[in-house]
Amino acid sequence: MPLKFYTINDFSGLAIVYRNMGKTYYIDKDYTLAQHNYILSEQFFNKTDLSTEKAELYYEMAKLNHVRREFNEAEKNVGKAIEMWKELSLFIPLKKALLLAAQINYSRGNYKMASQYYEQYIHYNDSIGEVEINKKITELSELFQSEQKEHKIAEQERVIKEEANQKIFIKNQLESEQLRNRFIVTLLISIVLFSIGIILVIRFKNNKQKLILRHKELELQQALLRTQMNPHFIFNTISVIQSHIYNQDNPTALRFLMEFSKLMRLVLENSAKEFIPLDKELEINQHYLELQKLRFGDRFEFIIENKIEDFGIMVPPMIVQPFIENAIEHAELGKVEHGKIYLQYAIIDHYLTIIISDNGIGRKNAAKTLKKQDHTSMAIDLTNNRISLLNKKYKRNGYLTFDDLNKEKETGTVVTITTHYITNI
Repeated sequence: MPLKFYTINDFSGLAIVYRNMGKTYYIDKDYTLAQHNYILSEQFFNKTDLSTEKAELYYEMAKLNHVRREFNEAEKNVGKAIEMWKELSLFIPLKKALLLAAQINYSRGNYKMASQYYEQYIHYNDSIGEVEINKKITELSELFQSEQKEHKIAEQERVIKEEANQKIFIKNQLESEQLRNRFIVTLLISIVLFSIGIILVIRFKNNKQKLILRHKELELQQALLRTQMNPHFIFNTISVIQSHIYNQDNPTALRFLMEFSKLMRLVLENSAKEFIPLDKELEINQHYLELQKLRFGDRFEFIIENKIEDFGIMVPPMIVQPFIENAIEHAELGKVEHGKIYLQYAIIDHYLTIIISDNGIGRKNAAKTLKKQDHTSMAIDLTNNRISLLNKKYKRNGYLTFDDLNKEKETGTVVTITTHYITNI
């Protein structure tokens, strides 16, 4: 059945995600799954106007058809890519499509068509090279003319300065020794004061510029850390949706897609920001936990408790998501009887304090598997880095701690995140 979403952005995002997944399967030589993902991507692209991205999809489909020796489909798809890139005047990607068309026809023994496509490839390759050369010549010509103008201006300035110096010399010769000395003393004092002022202004500007650059660097580093978590999160969620579709569980798949559509919209709108409203963060966690609960067949329960009464609170986005995933995936919460996840938000001593606890198998048992240990370590490093960057930027002392829920049995895990927040005034 066709997939329906609320906004055109949902179709665009899913189309690109499925295309990229297909490319990944193609690289891994899993051609069946690659074909399946390309078909899904084409369905979503048909609901958008992303011609450039869609042309890239047809090019990738043609490569897959060629490898599988499906020559008719290969020619059909590469033809679509060629036509679309010609209409868009995108000659660089057009070259690779023409070269692929030549290879496809050569493989099926149609040497005449292969030769024609290859001649077109050579034509565009030479044309692009000629355009680049002409562009470089134009740039060099403009640079030469600019240098000539600068040289003429410099010469005029030199002549003007010489004339001014000559006038000053004549004037000084006519003035008395007393006036000349007074002028020299005044000039020297002015130069010293002016130099001191210039030095102070330059030093102030340099310090200010360093602070601005440092803040920008910290903001860019935080944005990078947030985007490092998003692809893993999106890929896992889409994999779950695929499993329901493959199992032909249409009601559950539809329910899953509805939840995922809402979650994706929130993630795409908020994940690139440094801070988001608390209610948006709570909504993201609610949808994410609902999706995971569906995935594990309601084998665990969760509680989200908000002890913050100020509705203007802004918090770092998706900072708890890696630990929720660890509680479900790596603490094997889906296998524990009466599994529970407790998520609490509070303001304690002017810090945002977030508690994530579960009654899973505990850190000691989870650490026995190297793969799980590596994943948990990565989540800890990412979160520690985010907290550290916020500490540096806002001069705070946030931190991350871990403890066992049941200290005697060493089961369950309690994660406490203490970090900075802002108020949206």
